[in-house]
Amino acid sequence: MKTRIAAILILCSCVIAWADLDIRDITPANAKELGWKIEVHQKKGYIQFTVQPLSSLVTERRDAHLSVRDARKMIFTSLLGVQDYRGAKRYVFAVSQQYLEDSVFELGPNDESLKDETTSYRIHLYKFVEPIKKEFAEWRSN
Repeated sequence: MKTRIAAILILCSCVIAWADLDIRDITPANAKELGWKIEVHQKKGYIQFTVQPLSSLVTERRDAHLSVRDARKMIFTSLLGVQDYRGAKRYVFAVSQQYLEDSVFELGPNDESLKDETTSYRIHLYKFVEPIKKEFAEWRSN
């Protein structure tokens, strides 16, 4: 009985913590108005991304993560380092075209630097590659 009560209390605390998390999707439609610059360069077999969030988000020392999946199976995940290019802070990375549909870039709070901040930003990468989106739609319909 004590084990069940403890499990229920742990579950409830996790749900409460998750409910406080604010995840904002960055899309092609809202990126510019939110101050994000996202460049996409299609290469042979892969897509290169340059993501430049608001400078205030970078100076807060947030964690940037790249997750590459094949459907629900995790292929690769990594913390990304910020690159300083001509005074602008940005993230540069590449993703294979075959894993583009389920790949996500996330910029979220760092445990050490943002104790009270809970807002995270998420980019579903395929949304920024128009020709790839059409290929995925055709591939899924077959």
